[in-house]
Amino acid sequence: MLSLWIILSRPAVFGTISWAAVYVAGALPFVLAGAVIASVITESVAHIDRAYFYDRAGAAAACLLLYPFLNTFGGPNSMISAGVFFAAASAIWFHQAGQLRGRAIGVAAALVLVLAMIANGKTHALDVHQAKGAVLPPEKFSAWNVFSRVGITGEGTQLSLVTDGDASTDIAVFDWEHLSERDHGKLAHGGPALPHALRPGAKTLILSNSYEVARALSAGSKNISAVETNPIIANKILRQRFKQESHGLYLRPEVRVFVESGRSFVRRSHEKY
Repeated sequence: MLSLWIILSRPAVFGTISWAAVYVAGALPFVLAGAVIASVITESVAHIDRAYFYDRAGAAAACLLLYPFLNTFGGPNSMISAGVFFAAASAIWFHQAGQLRGRAIGVAAALVLVLAMIANGKTHALDVHQAKGAVLPPEKFSAWNVFSRVGITGEGTQLSLVTDGDASTDIAVFDWEHLSERDHGKLAHGGPALPHALRPGAKTLILSNSYEVARALSAGSKNISAVETNPIIANKILRQRFKQESHGLYLRPEVRVFVESGRSFVRRSHEKY
């Protein structure tokens, strides 16, 4: 918890002392965890095969758990959950050693950290509020997974999708049942519209850019393959949470959405675009 607070409480722009604090805070949990594992192995040399097996099995289980934990709890709360596991493990060790006081402290610490996760899920007190040297603008929505942290900023017809607090793209918010000449002109002009000017209405492949899907739709394409790497963007944002704002762009019959890597899609596809 202390490491997480130190890392997330730094200002957007900071100097050498804050840098040092971030590095020390980031390293400290690993140093202490390494000391715990070293102590366990030292005390169980006679059964080193079992100790090493469970060490590796625990690391593998953590890798498998990371995906659902990031999806469910987000980045900061996933870090707090690691503290919950450590506290629970300490309670088990104290129980085996017959130290009831230590076991009670371990159980209490685990419960306190669970309550901290619940409170943080509601208040977002421990969260990313600045990134890449800038304070993040107010967000209407944010979510984590193993790919990235995705946030939605802006109001009304000016919505932006921000990945990892830096890479930003606009969300197309055009009413496709009543597309005005002004909106059509906005989509039909500019460098990215050149392919559609050369081949209007052509079968189109778009890699990870919903605004370009809108541009292809405006150009008359009836067969659009939209490949989106991040399932948060494809599902949670454009097909669920913000489907009204995007006027169901990723739900239209002209658009086929594929949630996978653009490279792997192109490699296995036999279609021509």
